[in-house]
Amino acid sequence: MSSQDSTVLLPLAWEGWQLSTASGEHSRVSLPAEASRGRVLIVGLPGGACRSIGMVLPNADHSIMAAMVRAQLERLGLRADHELGPRHCWHLVAQSAQRALVSVDILADPFPEELLNLSASQYCSALRLRQMPSRRLVLMVEQGQLLAAVGLHGQLYHASLLGAVDGAEAQEWGRELRWMSLALAEEAPELSPEAILWVGESPSADFPQGLAAAAELPLEQCAELGPRDLDVDSPHWQRLLPEGVVAAQQRASRRSRTRRIASLILTLGLAAVAIAVLSLTAMEREALELQKRSEATDAEAQQVRKTAETWKQLLPALEAKQYPMQMLAEITALMPPSGIVIRRYQTRQDQVEVQGDARDAQTAVQFMEDLQKHPQLGRLQWSKPSPTVREGVAQFRTQGKPQ
Repeated sequence: MSSQDSTVLLPLAWEGWQLSTASGEHSRVSLPAEASRGRVLIVGLPGGACRSIGMVLPNADHSIMAAMVRAQLERLGLRADHELGPRHCWHLVAQSAQRALVSVDILADPFPEELLNLSASQYCSALRLRQMPSRRLVLMVEQGQLLAAVGLHGQLYHASLLGAVDGAEAQEWGRELRWMSLALAEEAPELSPEAILWVGESPSADFPQGLAAAAELPLEQCAELGPRDLDVDSPHWQRLLPEGVVAAQQRASRRSRTRRIASLILTLGLAAVAIAVLSLTAMEREALELQKRSEATDAEAQQVRKTAETWKQLLPALEAKQYPMQMLAEITALMPPSGIVIRRYQTRQDQVEVQGDARDAQTAVQFMEDLQKHPQLGRLQWSKPSPTVREGVAQFRTQGKPQ
């Protein structure tokens, strides 16, 4: 994505800011916080809020170059980072086999709170977003301050804030510009200015001419510098944001993550409830279906139970071993040669009842135990109540029931 695809905010010469959208619309706002966010919002800062420092470094790998830039900033007494990230980003302007020309944007410390826009995607020097002419010492007014800058290959290399325009003396600043042009020529011959380019409005008609004369350079003028196409998605493009913006965006990210987690938990809860309701509904349908099947087969089941009961009642008559006379014969065979008399023998269904007299209680008890031990009669559970002894005769009564 380039700066042409973004919403760009730039400082005006005296007061306010110009907001330029990707569709080419322009509007004016008083402070950066009033700028509405597009898909990407890039804030171009005036020289008083963002210094741009040119450096001539040995040509090296990107990671080594970053370490050299950080070392140079520390040597100049500038803090390279704030608590939540970097305060600087650097841009490679030109390079050869032996050296590299690097331009570094570094945020003011402390950063002015009135310049914060919590939705911004990137901060940089305002001239970083402009097409810079080569071999020209560019002069322009930003927020009432005079800024001198030089560029190379369309990029900003170095910028210096000279001071407030009101009450400025062209002769004094002109001499300072002369020294600046000599220093640039000493750093790299391709940076040596051949003319002064005044951009935009001037405090008076003769002010730019006085500066050019004192700087001993010819004067050129233009209304504005064209926009520069920046590849902000390049892996070498470094993100630069003030600490206040980073903190606000981190808080917003945490809130958004919390909302997403809460929404996910709610969704999962609703899904669980829905699954439970569907499962319960399916179980109810299955129970109703089973009940209908049970009702449909209830008459048949009742008939089966009735038939089984009938066969159960007929079992003594069908099974030879349970014939009443057969069982009576087996009972009689167990009786001792003397001492026991059967007074009553009765069968009904699968139950047998025997009443009799014995010469004593021991003989009666032994007889009932023999009934329980018999291989055929022992299939029944025989009761063994204590015999009743009357007039020397032990009367007993025992019942055999299926186990």
